[in-house]
Amino acid sequence: MTLPVQTLRAEVPSHGQRRIEDGAKAVGSRTVGVSLHGFEGATHYLLSEQPEFTDASWTPMTSAVSWTFTADEPHTLFARFRREGGREGLTVSASVIVDTQPPHDARVLVNGGRKRVSSRDVVLTLSAVDADSEVTEMKVGHDPLLADATWEPFVSTRAWTLPEGSPVQVHVTFRDALGHALPQPISVQVLVGPETQVSGSLPPDTHWTKEGSPYVVTGDLFIPEGGSLTIAPGVEVLFRGPHQLFVREQLVARGTEAAPILFGAEAPDAGPGSWRGVSFADSSIDAVLDASGNYLSGSVLEHVEVRHSGAGVEIERSSPLVTDSYFHHNGEGTAALLLEQSRSVVRGNRIEQNTSRHGLFVYACDTRILGNVIQDNIIGLLLHANASGRCADDERPALIEDNRLLRNSNSAIRVLSGSPVIQHNDLLENFRNAGAPESAETGTAISVTGGTVVFELNRVEDNRGPPGGSSSALSFAAGSVRVRENTLKNATAYELWLSYPTFELALTASGNDWATSILESVEARVWDGQDDPRLPSLTLTPLLEAPPPGVGAR
Repeated sequence: MTLPVQTLRAEVPSHGQRRIEDGAKAVGSRTVGVSLHGFEGATHYLLSEQPEFTDASWTPMTSAVSWTFTADEPHTLFARFRREGGREGLTVSASVIVDTQPPHDARVLVNGGRKRVSSRDVVLTLSAVDADSEVTEMKVGHDPLLADATWEPFVSTRAWTLPEGSPVQVHVTFRDALGHALPQPISVQVLVGPETQVSGSLPPDTHWTKEGSPYVVTGDLFIPEGGSLTIAPGVEVLFRGPHQLFVREQLVARGTEAAPILFGAEAPDAGPGSWRGVSFADSSIDAVLDASGNYLSGSVLEHVEVRHSGAGVEIERSSPLVTDSYFHHNGEGTAALLLEQSRSVVRGNRIEQNTSRHGLFVYACDTRILGNVIQDNIIGLLLHANASGRCADDERPALIEDNRLLRNSNSAIRVLSGSPVIQHNDLLENFRNAGAPESAETGTAISVTGGTVVFELNRVEDNRGPPGGSSSALSFAAGSVRVRENTLKNATAYELWLSYPTFELALTASGNDWATSILESVEARVWDGQDDPRLPSLTLTPLLEAPPPGVGAR
């Protein structure tokens, strides 16, 4: 880039200018040419990537030199000029982006990710990432070497007509502004054939196969009492409009990691709320697991993808197994996954980027939430026992274990009631928006407003809230809470905040790792009775001097 020439006081020489690769903003090589234009009479120069020039020495003046950068990233070079035995000019600089790599994370989808289409006129969704220079061009074709294609401007969506035959492959490559292309094209394969339309009440023993996929739902769909629907791996269930699947008996949807089952909207440009969701009624058959937690029988969602629905999956007074599935971009309902008076096991799932209020809403006591990734939602997980707020004698406390709750934008976990045991979880990088209300319910990692809660052996790090006020990682208002053997290290105003002094709160918080052994430093990051006499004063000692063994998700 060309540097502006600065004119200084008359008794001080102007400082000169410098250009990298003839003023380019980005270059495709780590070795670049640097042209030096010192002020009139300049005899020597310094050149360095450090503005202090600690690694440079005065060198006789020349008009051009080469410079080698060490990595692909934005760089700035600094220069200074002087006369022989005279005064020095001021430091000048020029910046350039070094990018020697092609784009990466390239993807192409047909009709939003369909594996089978009924029409040869489709929409391609294209994407690639280049951190240092822009992706500017692409080739699209049906020849694996793209001999049938020419470079064209990059666009994220493109109308495309598939050739005759089935299956059909589409091949794509991308090129950045510096001319770096993918080492080889990427491909997607799609089947072309008729769809299977379904609606209403299904026959008693229904099997959906990959050969009949996609199954397009054109009206509300029911698995009646006494009925069963079994869905094979790789099947796509696509909803044409705001319809819902009601499970009144048994749904066995067991995909595989390589061939998951899709529940989604038919429209390729669908967004959250395009269809209504899947609902398990009280009459649906509960899952039966062996002593090791392996599925034996009953209703199950395994390796299932649920996207673009309104209500997500709602489970009411029944207990299907929900495992190894992917819930994303659902919205408008209470949660992407709602358990109401359910004893379901929910394990190994990924619940992310949902615009509903919650990623996972557990309105139940005896449920197992194990080994899930819950990230990039508004509230990650909400726990509420039931309308009475108490669990029955025959109900075990909810177990929340080995989960990772990441980057949820209001709170990772909220507890309203019940007796959950929350242990061995990672609560990382959750944050509260500046517009969130200042109340006991707000907390970037966990907030508790009722119930009897055990919170132990959790890693709570890098959560944050807006500056000032009651911004905290842990927020407690009421109930009985035991906080012990956790690692607490957060970038917010307070680690722990007690609020609503008129509520009854019993809290123990000794035996935690606060990333410091200085009690005064910990107390400064805790808001309790020492700050407001209406609140209980906490005993924080002993402080752990290191993270406790086994802390965090395993």
